[in-house]
Amino acid sequence: MKRNRMVARVLEQMAELLEMAGEESFRAASYRRAARAVANLEDDIALRAAAGDLTRIPGIGEKLADKITAILATGTFPAYQRQLSRLAPGVVELLALPGLGPKTVRLLSEQLGITSVAALEAALAGRPPLIMPGLGPKTIARLQRGLELRRARERAWLLGEALPLAEEISRWLQQLPAVVRIALAGSVRRGKNLVGDIDLMVELAPGRELELLAHLQRLPLVETAVYDPSGAIRATVEGVPLEVVILSAEQYLPAVFTATGSKAHQQQLAERARERGLPWPPPAAGGETIDDYEARAYRLLGLEYIPPELREDRGRLLTEPPAGLIALEQIRGDLHVHSDWSDGLEPLAEMAAAARERGYAYLAVTDHSRALAISRGLDRERLLRQWREIDELNRNQQEFRILRGIEVDIRADGSLDLDDDLLAVADLVVAAVHSGFQQERDRMTARIVAALRHPAVDILAHPTGRLLLRREPYAVDLEAVFAAALAGNKALEVNACPERLDLGEEPLRAFCARGGLVAINTDAHDRQSLADIRYGVLTARRSGVAADRVVNTWKLEQLNAWRNSRRR
Repeated sequence: MKRNRMVARVLEQMAELLEMAGEESFRAASYRRAARAVANLEDDIALRAAAGDLTRIPGIGEKLADKITAILATGTFPAYQRQLSRLAPGVVELLALPGLGPKTVRLLSEQLGITSVAALEAALAGRPPLIMPGLGPKTIARLQRGLELRRARERAWLLGEALPLAEEISRWLQQLPAVVRIALAGSVRRGKNLVGDIDLMVELAPGRELELLAHLQRLPLVETAVYDPSGAIRATVEGVPLEVVILSAEQYLPAVFTATGSKAHQQQLAERARERGLPWPPPAAGGETIDDYEARAYRLLGLEYIPPELREDRGRLLTEPPAGLIALEQIRGDLHVHSDWSDGLEPLAEMAAAARERGYAYLAVTDHSRALAISRGLDRERLLRQWREIDELNRNQQEFRILRGIEVDIRADGSLDLDDDLLAVADLVVAAVHSGFQQERDRMTARIVAALRHPAVDILAHPTGRLLLRREPYAVDLEAVFAAALAGNKALEVNACPERLDLGEEPLRAFCARGGLVAINTDAHDRQSLADIRYGVLTARRSGVAADRVVNTWKLEQLNAWRNSRRR
């Protein structure tokens, strides 16, 4: 919801301002935890505030609740304004640039007098080159890429932003009696990680177009909406462009199919239909669903049904979809989640309960290790205490198991952040890079390969470190990483967080083509984020990943056998 995102954005900016000012890291971390909690709320934060329930949100105490109340009333709060008053106008805009941390922004501001995006663009375009101690060629390249990502962010939205909006709009429109059917189309239906707009196809009773428009305009999410006499409503929903195409009963199914795209895929199908002398798209038959219609359309062309996620331009028409394609309902557990033992928002027991509610058979709790101090990483003593709590919880579980895991940091030299004897008795070890993203390609590759060769490591988390529209992947030789994972029978993660979706589609396709194993995990820091698993599954489907290559589709016995085979 828009107010949730507004509040979360101010809290996140406060964290960045504190870091820029050199304040204690735990203060910035508390604001970040609160920002994540607000962003992931399923209901409106303003309603929570009105009911006096803000302190019931994980990670939010009375002081933060007061600040959130102030943000809702005024868009800011006094401590935030005090931090802003110390900075030149435009610095917050710089902080929002992808790839720029508070330290770099501070350097630009204090040493070069660059206090806005416009000033940075001018400096980068000037002569001589903008180079000074602490601001070398690599940093300059990162600044330039940050500006490029900023421009891209003005034209693209995360699937995790667009899909929930599309579903909420669909539910709202379906309440209107004149709406017969409604379906999602375009890149959102195909599950692309970045989309340019939302396409909804509506079968509407004749003559009810203006009624539909008025109904849409009453939805608080909608910022603008106008009716185009060509047969569509064009709107903006929380900044995302939306097109609602109005159709008759005869038009509906063919239009949903063709509008799903991609354009290249539909052109390939149309060419195949012309070769056979068939009309394209074929007319709908009475009583068909969209699945029925699309399956029949492919059969008419002598093709197997191609799922929407695979309808992309691969240079040629996909005539045989991959066998055994992963489906959401085949996921048996999540192997990378966090609790309030580190930087998660919920108690361990609450995360386990939410996993059980999803029908999972197991859940690996993988809080951070000690190196990630800002995330309250666990040292040996705290980890053993957590594992004792897990053991106690498991004594009261039936048909569900919490796995004693850890997300261990991969140090700059490739060693791991916990002792080998401790890692050896963990139920699951997820290894990850969380620092030193600017290492040279050879050093980063050696670092990750060394971690994959460690006998205790089971899964490499978010393998390239990317954040969509915010941070580029670090430089790494993925072929060498793939080879190490394959040699050690290790899994690479498909991180389902909508901002990551890492591994991305092309590397994931290449790895699985070589027989690689993957784990589709959410990296959830609260119970709501467990639902993000669907974005990881969509990414895997787009890469043609079969269910048997996904280790968390396996029964617990098979998962244990896989882990234990490498620890003997």
